[in-house]
Amino acid sequence: MKLIFAAHCHQPLGNVDDVAQDACDRAYLPFLEVLAAHPDIRINLHYSGSLLEWLDKNRPDVLEALTSHANQIEWMGGAFYDPILPSIPTKDALAHIALLTAFLKDRFDRAPRGLWLAERVWDPSLPSLLREAGMEYTLLDDFAFQHAGYPPDSLGGSFITDHLGNTLTIFPIAQDLRNAVPGADPKDVVALLRDRHDQDQDALAVIADDGEKFGLWPNSPARVYAPGNWLDGFFTLVESADWLETTTFESYLDDHPTDRQVAIPPASYREMSEWSLSAETVRGATGPGSREGEPTDWVRMEAFLRGGWWPNFLIKYPEAAMLYRKMLRVSTHVASTKGAEEAHRELLKAQGNDPYRHGVSGGLYSPHLRAVANRHLITAQTMIDANHHRGRAWAYLRHLDWDADGREEIEVELPDQSWVVDPAEGGCLLYFDDKPSRWSISDVVARTHEPYHVDLADTPVYDRRPRRWLVDHLLPETTTVVSFSAETYEELLPLGDTAYAVEEATEGRGSAQIVMTALEGKVHKTIEGEDRRLQIGYQVAGLSGGRFGPELPVSVWEGAGEIRVDGGKWQKVDQPLAMSGHRFRLRHSGIETYLLVVLRQPGSMFSVPIRTVVRRDAGLTSILQGVVLWPHWSTSGDGNYEMTIEVGEAARETT
Repeated sequence: MKLIFAAHCHQPLGNVDDVAQDACDRAYLPFLEVLAAHPDIRINLHYSGSLLEWLDKNRPDVLEALTSHANQIEWMGGAFYDPILPSIPTKDALAHIALLTAFLKDRFDRAPRGLWLAERVWDPSLPSLLREAGMEYTLLDDFAFQHAGYPPDSLGGSFITDHLGNTLTIFPIAQDLRNAVPGADPKDVVALLRDRHDQDQDALAVIADDGEKFGLWPNSPARVYAPGNWLDGFFTLVESADWLETTTFESYLDDHPTDRQVAIPPASYREMSEWSLSAETVRGATGPGSREGEPTDWVRMEAFLRGGWWPNFLIKYPEAAMLYRKMLRVSTHVASTKGAEEAHRELLKAQGNDPYRHGVSGGLYSPHLRAVANRHLITAQTMIDANHHRGRAWAYLRHLDWDADGREEIEVELPDQSWVVDPAEGGCLLYFDDKPSRWSISDVVARTHEPYHVDLADTPVYDRRPRRWLVDHLLPETTTVVSFSAETYEELLPLGDTAYAVEEATEGRGSAQIVMTALEGKVHKTIEGEDRRLQIGYQVAGLSGGRFGPELPVSVWEGAGEIRVDGGKWQKVDQPLAMSGHRFRLRHSGIETYLLVVLRQPGSMFSVPIRTVVRRDAGLTSILQGVVLWPHWSTSGDGNYEMTIEVGEAARETT
């Protein structure tokens, strides 16, 4: 019987250096040390390109250790920055795979023949892409094979699939073995292998999972590497079993060509299929006694219930969708530009899968990971701007269905800023980027219900809608900063869900202007952008009395945000604040940038922190996603009112 033991190691771009250092010391190096003590064991490894680049700069000792064990390691390729391959344009996908292949050939003198799929996200069209990239095989969880009608006991060996005649070999990962490693006793894992052998002496078993399981996951260092450790014990048992031999994917391909065909529908591993479902669906599929929200009847029904698949994240989380749509637009701009190699590399860095999803290890709720992806996208777009335009007297304004929702938006690119207006969604901005600082100012994830929130003693606050720039509110005069923060206020008019009519959309010399109306002309909203300044003007007539103004969500990290009014004292933005005045400066010390909000007609300002409760390996934690600024004025309802807000970078201050 043959056994393939494979590990996938990854650290996303923008991850905290201490985390990566810890992974080296607790997982990557100890694993290689144990492997060296068992020279008869051969394994497959995949290291993402973002991790390899980081090791090259920070931990060359790990690369040296990998090189010294070359005779035991067969490398798997992959997409360099670990994107979900079916979700990005073909040109970008091929570039990712080529980059990692080139790195492995240069550093380890190995050109891989197969690859690790990020999050094992499968699409039936992938064989054509992967064969064009020179790949012969990949591996998927046996959960995916069950969707094609194959029970687990029929999955020893490999299968062949095709797309338009382009064939690809797929190896099933044994879920029971993956779950048992390294939690179960090594003897029990070998017993599972023996059961497979007794059923078929020529069977193949594949154990493949995250390399961070071996030392970095909670409670794993003592278990995996302490005296009498798990990994050493497991390798010793495998070596002593005369009925069992380790091999690698390429060796198995050469010695055991397959003719078993399979057609697998879109799929991923089981947990990802669950995470991508809506919270309501998951809650309906779980019951008392389930482990960490695990559906109680998956074992009986998983051959019939597929769960969701990866694109569901773009529907479940509008913030992930905005980042994704921005990425696609930048990719389109790069593809239409000659000599854009540097911009293309910046784009590839923004395509890593972590900021686009949420799970136990997903990074959608990690502001620093989203900030890095946005920074690379803004950098790529800025390079494209320089390629297409000279000077600063240019503007790019286009009407299109930017977010693929069947309705038209207006995309605006200026020398110093970038934004998209969605008239149908309250005339809001889907995003707002400041190019000189590479800051996606609007990148704030809303407070959203997650299935694991049932474990909380107190019910969290949830936002009514995604946090967007220029979502207008008319609220009662009695609205307080506390009720605004807790989402317990009453909306006098549903302005956030009202479609605004575009009256004018024009380009100037380095500027753009959008004029919209709503409620049969009762609300006129004008958005003007030039240099680093955004001006929002309102003309309001005949509205009922209350507090009127647009919300401005601002991305700021834990401990990095302070605000001051008209030269007053700086105040931390980690608590709700109610202020009045004319000039409001928000300081983001994390990126050393100031945002200035000026109310031409002095008014009031609420500042509300947006915190999300997120599940991590160590448990539930609260993460500051940013703050929502709500500048507003009182309206009596019996006259006409004009209100103007100017937003831009404030001069840096030392006091």
